[in-house]
Amino acid sequence: MPKKQRKKTSRRSRLSQNSRTLEETRSQLAAIVEFSDDAIIGKTLDGIITSWNFGAEKIYGYTSKEILGRSVSTLIPPECTDEVPQILKKIKRGEHIDNYETVRKRKDGKQIDVSLTISPIKDAAGNITGASTIARNITEQKKADKTLRENEHALQERVKELTCLYSLAKLIERPEISLEEILEGIAKLLPPAWLYPEIAAARITLDEHSYSTPNFRDEEQKQSADIVVAGELRGSVEVVYLKKTLELDEGPFLREERSLIDAIAREVALIVERKQTEEDKERLQEQLRHADRLATIGQLSAGIAHELNEPIGSILGFAQLVKKYPELSEQTIQDIEKITKASLHAREIVKKLMLFARQMPPQKIRVNLNHVIEEGLYFLESRCVKEGIKVARSLSPNLPEIIADSAQMTQVLVNIAVNAIQAMPGGGKLTIRTNASDRFVSLIVEDTGVGMSKKVVKQVFLPFFTTKDVGQGTGLGLPVVHGIVTSHGGSINVDSKVGQGTKFEIQFPIAEPQGKKERG
Repeated sequence: MPKKQRKKTSRRSRLSQNSRTLEETRSQLAAIVEFSDDAIIGKTLDGIITSWNFGAEKIYGYTSKEILGRSVSTLIPPECTDEVPQILKKIKRGEHIDNYETVRKRKDGKQIDVSLTISPIKDAAGNITGASTIARNITEQKKADKTLRENEHALQERVKELTCLYSLAKLIERPEISLEEILEGIAKLLPPAWLYPEIAAARITLDEHSYSTPNFRDEEQKQSADIVVAGELRGSVEVVYLKKTLELDEGPFLREERSLIDAIAREVALIVERKQTEEDKERLQEQLRHADRLATIGQLSAGIAHELNEPIGSILGFAQLVKKYPELSEQTIQDIEKITKASLHAREIVKKLMLFARQMPPQKIRVNLNHVIEEGLYFLESRCVKEGIKVARSLSPNLPEIIADSAQMTQVLVNIAVNAIQAMPGGGKLTIRTNASDRFVSLIVEDTGVGMSKKVVKQVFLPFFTTKDVGQGTGLGLPVVHGIVTSHGGSINVDSKVGQGTKFEIQFPIAEPQGKKERG
């Protein structure tokens, strides 16, 4: 074969080989495009879809037969229609768009999150004739990212809450810290534990006392929890936002913040209860010591009264002897009368003191309460005069008798009357009345003193409960009165108003007529 002919044959062979290689490459690229998991879409500069691969069918739900020749706006949800003109405008300028995240609409109407990469398509002459879009479905990735962010945020909030609770535990462990200091400290710990600490403020209210952060003020967006101690509402824990924020689980607050503020309120209630127990224990110990001293004084007073009887008797005896002397002046006789009268008064006091201080089993006999009142007031009237207290009696005549221990009845009257006197430090009026019904005799002691709240009234008969300062009361007087009254088959009621005074009404069963049992 001539040399020239061999060269032509070789050139045709290379061209044929290159053509086959190019065709194979095109086939491979077409297969890659067709079976890619990403949607690869071709469109004109007017937005008409010209190519549609299998990945686009999977992502958007349309087959190529359904979508080719239709506008790309078919895939655009209403809220994103402004994107198409902007994208096509950039493509016409030859610009590329990389990883543009937006929302698209499937055939079934469901919206999906996609990431778009859009490039211009050029012809052989370099003219832009359309656009190629690669769309990747990132819906699940977005959900995963959102879940991760939410979990990270939730973890940060839990760390803040645990930090708050840990700081609270450290606060209450401090030695010698007062309840007021604890509540002020807790109020300061609260805002940093909430979602928006920079606009949060807190307040703790307990028994009408308030402990708050300096910037606290009442706002509409508020979260609160009640402080309940021993079943009684004592106050509240509050957190407010000083600026309005987005609505979440409970207004602008999280569910976890509700759990936290409830836990704080419960912890405050436990702290209050524990502090009160400590104070009650200390007060009880002091009252027990005071009661022991009073018991000792009572024992001593009985002995002293007995010892005083002899010299008082001697004074009376000698006064009587001197009075018989025939040559006494009128002034001397008057002086002796004064000595006799004062000695008789002293002997009466000693007699009643011995009766009041005696330690022996009750001796129940028929008793007239009017007589008990007259004897009991013998102790108290001089003190009432000194205190500026007017004593008013209203004793029912022909009062029926009761079966009682006279000394214990005197103790009931004196204990209640002394409380009434102490409740009128600036003077007032003490009224003592008796009356009778068909079955009961009533003793009513009423004062115009400072009065008591409903809370105090509920506790006046509890042993060692007192509103007085240490050393001024044992908290045993009214419990003893209650015990005496009930042991006599009676009842006692209290009515009191703060600033208006207090009324005690005691009822005892009327004694049966004498001889009734014998006749029966």
